[in-house]
This record gives sequence, C-alpha cells and structure tokens, in this order.
Amino acid sequence: VTSNGNIVSGGNTLTPEIDQPGVYQLEVFDQSNNCTVISAVEILQDIQAPNIGIALPETLSCVVLQTQIDASGSSSGTGFSYEWQTTNGELVAGSTTLQPTVASPGLYTLVVTNTDNGCTSTSSITVEEDITDPDVAVSVPGLLTCAIQDLVISALGTSQGSEFTYLWSTADGQLLSPPSTFSPVVGDPGTYELLVTNTINGCTSVATAVVGEDVEVPQLSITGPDLLTCDILSVDLTVGISSSNPDFTEVWTNPVGIDVGFGPDLTVSEPGIYTVTVEDDFNGCINTQTFTVNQDTVSPTAEAGPTGLLNCEVTTLQLNGSQSSSGALYAYNWSTPNGSILNGQTTLLPTIDDPGQYTLLVTNTFTGCTSTDVVQINEDVVPPVVDAGPE
Repeated sequence: VTSNGNIVSGGNTLTPEIDQPGVYQLEVFDQSNNCTVISAVEILQDIQAPNIGIALPETLSCVVLQTQIDASGSSSGTGFSYEWQTTNGELVAGSTTLQPTVASPGLYTLVVTNTDNGCTSTSSITVEEDITDPDVAVSVPGLLTCAIQDLVISALGTSQGSEFTYLWSTADGQLLSPPSTFSPVVGDPGTYELLVTNTINGCTSVATAVVGEDVEVPQLSITGPDLLTCDILSVDLTVGISSSNPDFTEVWTNPVGIDVGFGPDLTVSEPGIYTVTVEDDFNGCINTQTFTVNQDTVSPTAEAGPTGLLNCEVTTLQLNGSQSSSGALYAYNWSTPNGSILNGQTTLLPTIDDPGQYTLLVTNTFTGCTSTDVVQINEDVVPPVVDAGPE
C-alpha cells in the first residue's frame, strides 16, 4: 500500500509495478499464526533533464570555411553523452562532443543524455553563411591619344563602403594614382585589374579594364612642281595624308614662318622652303613636312656679234651670235624691221643681204627666260666719182 505513490499493478504480489515516487508499505500475514509483519520502502525519482547551452557560432564566409559550435555551457561529465544531428548542414568532426566542427550552413541539433537517469535534452542552433561577392564594374571613357595623356578608369557600379577595399594592378600599363584608389588615373595603354574585397566576409570580385591608345601620326607627302621659272610664275602644292582617321587640319607656312594657307592645297609664287603642319582632328597627333620650291629665272646670254658693212663687193654677210648661250636647251630667232635675212634665221649664224637693224632673241626652252641683242649692219654702195678730164 502507499499513501503518496501509485501502484499500477501487482499490489497483492511481491513485485508490484509503480510509476510514482513515494513510500510503499508491504504487509505480510502469516496465516498459520495470524502474525503480521510490515516493512516500508521509499522510492525516489530522478528525472532531472540535462542542461544545454550553445553559444552563437561564427558565420561561415569566403575565408571562414569551417566553424566550431561551442556547447560547453551544457551539462558535462562522465554521466552525459552527446549527439549532434543535422539534415541540411555538414558535420566534419566532433559529432559526439560539445564542440563539433561544421563546414556548411544549416540547422544543427544537440541531444544531451544523462546516462544515469536516461533523461535527455534537445536544442538547435543555426549556422549562418555569408559568401556574397562584392559588386564590381569598371569602364574606360575613351582612348589615350596625343592630346589626351591620361584617363580616369571609372569604377561606378562597384560596391562602396568602409567594409570594402580596392586594389588596382597592371602588368603593362601605368597607374598614376595609388593602387587603392577607387577610380584611378592611368597614363599608358594596357590591361588594368581591380580586386574588390569585402573585409567582413573575405569575399572578393575582380574586373578588368582595357585602356586603348590612338597615337597614330599622319604620314605626309607633298607633291607638286618644285621650280618657278620665267614661264611658271606659281606652282600648286598638295599634301597627301595617310592615316586611318578621316579628318585633319592643315596649316601651311612660308619660308619666314608666316601662315599662308589652310587645307591640303597651296599655291606659291615665291621660292623657298614651305612647311605644312597636319593635325589629326580625332587624336590630336601632329606631323610636319617641308617642301622646297626653287626658282630659275636666269636670262640666257644674247650676243648678236659685231657691226658689219655691206658694199658693192660684199653683198651678203653672216651674222655671228656664237658668243650667246648655246646648247640643246636654247632656241634662237633673228628678226629685222628693215633688213633681209636670207637663211639661218633660227641659228646663231644667219646670212643677211640688206643693211639694217638685226635682233637676236635667245630663249631657254626649259625656263622660258629670254634675252635679246641688236647688231647694226651698214651699207656703202656709193660709186666712186670718175672724171676722165676734158676732151
């Protein structure tokens, strides 16, 4: 019998089943002598569940690939056993200890069992993960040229904040700003790489920017006659331009450095060295070319020879212009307003048969330059006076 316990069954047997703590009294009656013996026993209860205390675990990240869950605040000792469980995580080691190592985010459950009383406690903890990469975006606003010596690489669109660091590098370019600059200035073409690091989770992102260059100098060639003469009083010069770009500005200067023309063509009438300066309108690259215009206006020598005399005996004369300029470049022409040229009018030695004024015109057929000289041919045909005397 019991006053504060509970007998489930077998109350009239020596092995009753109970389910509550309390004082249980056994009465034994001896039927042979009607004697009774009473004995009592107190049944105690130990249903104290173990304690569980789990600290907040470190967040997994790009640099923290594993973390240890710390449940050292739980009941400990030889009378306790531990079992970690997870359905969506990854237990790497220590699944039966208070400090297991895990390698994946997820829900982790600890079951602690008191091996003395069989009581258990259960508690769960979530391991978080932060592996979000920083945003990174770079752009180049244009090309390096003869006019544009440096450029700013834009990093707009890249994650910004105190938790981010930036590191630029290049193997073939030139950084004019510190490598940690958000949007650096560069001075050479090449490939530039930006490494962005989130200092909280250690995650990184990389982007590259290619800086191009257009420093093509226009190639020049000047064409046109290079000689002013007595016939050619001016010449037209033209600059030819070879380049992949289509638009240019051309400025011509004369031998004393004064601007005398714009555009690809120039007409000149004075000898000397002319310079054309050509600027590429797209990249600002400049080239110059000179062209020498010579002049030949030297007059040939014209020498009509000595004065001659026709008379009754000498009725023809050969004029002598042999002291004049001679050669294949020269042409000759004799003329007279009052004489007579028998032959050789276009030679240096014409034959005449009348007195008068004879003009020799000598022409340089290459330059068109001319010279003239005049010779006077006189005549004496007065017959002598004959007087035979009186008859």
